[in-house]
Amino acid sequence: MGHMKRTLVVIVFLLVGELSAQQVQFFREKIEFRVWTLSCTVTGTYYFKNPTSDSISVPIFFPVALNDSLPYPDSVQITDLASRQKLSFHLLRRGFAFSLRMAPRSVSVIQIFYRQNTPFRHMEYILTTTRLWNRPLAKAEYFIYLPEDCRLVQVNYPFKQFSFAYGLPGYYYSKNQFMPNHNLIFKWRVTP
Repeated sequence: MGHMKRTLVVIVFLLVGELSAQQVQFFREKIEFRVWTLSCTVTGTYYFKNPTSDSISVPIFFPVALNDSLPYPDSVQITDLASRQKLSFHLLRRGFAFSLRMAPRSVSVIQIFYRQNTPFRHMEYILTTTRLWNRPLAKAEYFIYLPEDCRLVQVNYPFKQFSFAYGLPGYYYSKNQFMPNHNLIFKWRVTP
């Protein structure tokens, strides 16, 4: 019965989210990946716009890449950055869901943080669900930060290297009018 209820919640969130997404615009994201030897933290900042003259509540489903080498995140936090309030959410089988309340003609900025174990030293971040919003992101920015003992060995988007704290390597990719057709996947190795 619990599985059936959880499936129903996902279907309701997806259906209502699909209808609400026609009104609300998801127009920007900034994602920061902090790599540790066997885990990765993701801090995503997401920008939503309500162009209508109505107050609305939008159900959002946030999918997470899960497979044999990427287990379910062990910590999740969702924050409305304007109010600094933590938002309640539901843990679902393939991600999590929350409700976004928006005033008329407003912009909401939501931050989602999660930590995922990466025992095989690779990470996948789902980008392709942007297509469900029926428009490209006006601006998308992605950062990968590595500790001193790790090196990036593969990434499937054209990231550029830069130096951040204490000369440690960071990687950056930015795109305007971004409608991704594949997920972001990157791998790293530990150096002696």
